[in-house]
Amino acid sequence: HGLHILVSQPSTKPQCVDIIAIHGLNGHYEATWTDRTTGANWLKDPAFLSNDIPYARIQSFGYNSLTYFSRSNANIRDFASELLAAIKSSRKTVVEKKRPIVFICHSLGGIAVVRAHEQNQHYSNILENIKGVAFFGTPHQGSDLAFWDYIGTTIVRAVALGYSTNTTLSKDLKIDSTMLKNISESFSYRGEKMRIRSFYETESM
Repeated sequence: HGLHILVSQPSTKPQCVDIIAIHGLNGHYEATWTDRTTGANWLKDPAFLSNDIPYARIQSFGYNSLTYFSRSNANIRDFASELLAAIKSSRKTVVEKKRPIVFICHSLGGIAVVRAHEQNQHYSNILENIKGVAFFGTPHQGSDLAFWDYIGTTIVRAVALGYSTNTTLSKDLKIDSTMLKNISESFSYRGEKMRIRSFYETESM
């Protein structure tokens, strides 16, 4: 768990941006971003990295996002708090604290970032430096919430087989979740100054 540095620059070269990847539901800080066939990690393999930002520090955040095989009762707010605390710990100097942040979020990871913006009171310095977010398959509201219906079915099956599940998380992700709708609406104006890109699947599940 926590922030893992995948690409860092020598101390003689200034790092101009922190790029932070956050995996989704039942994901892993490395496996989520790794090709199963070749073993290449898209976040750190030189073949995938652009030369446009040569001095970026690339990190991946890991957290307990398992909905089954897990005794955790953590919820989305907990994940957001863990993320912000980890970022704060990794940015100690004046220069580091001013460094721009760009998030790459998959699924639940995007919800955690959106939820993090509700905690402006304690982490204003971090939130003010978030300049961009790329959402991959993140269910914000409306028809996108149908995704959690599929997840709910998976959880029910796991319970039927006798596996432990994170009931707190599954409650947060209900198809009629008021929490998901509220934080999405709040983020719509909090994120006005950011560059935001959303990518979504076109194939049905």
